[in-house]
Amino acid sequence: MMRQLLYILYAVADVTTGSTALCVTFAILLLAAVAIILLLCHRIRVIRQKNRSLVRQISEAMEYKEKYLESKKLLAELSDKAGQRVKNEAIHTSEGMREETGKANAIPYVDDFETMDAPTIFGYLSQIIIDEQLYLDADFDRQSAIERFHLSKETIGTAFAQGSDYASLAAFITSC
Repeated sequence: MMRQLLYILYAVADVTTGSTALCVTFAILLLAAVAIILLLCHRIRVIRQKNRSLVRQISEAMEYKEKYLESKKLLAELSDKAGQRVKNEAIHTSEGMREETGKANAIPYVDDFETMDAPTIFGYLSQIIIDEQLYLDADFDRQSAIERFHLSKETIGTAFAQGSDYASLAAFITSC
């Protein structure tokens, strides 16, 4: 095909101008233009494929997010039920409420976190963090949680690492 195109161009240029050098130059320019057009078409095709891939990944991420939010709602309901059970069974009624450090709000005092398993502790802590919107406080971190809930760093770390899908309290706060 290229040979035929060159032959036609050579014949047309030779008849009209009579110059072989001009014909060769014209043929080279035409080939360069065709090569650039083919390159652009290829690039456009590659970009479209990448865009389709990105759209598919975004769709999958949105589906995952919807499933995650549904499971988070279910977890919140289960945590709420577990939290109610913990409140009913484990709130120390003789000591009443223990005051928060530096705030007027009080939190329930749970007598024995040591006997509770990690998912139950996570349910209790996550319920308070979400209900009181502690995740919005930029200064709320593990040390704040230690002081607020009067727990050791190991207990808080275990509750979030083993009792939930989050690696740490910071990961939980980031996802809220």
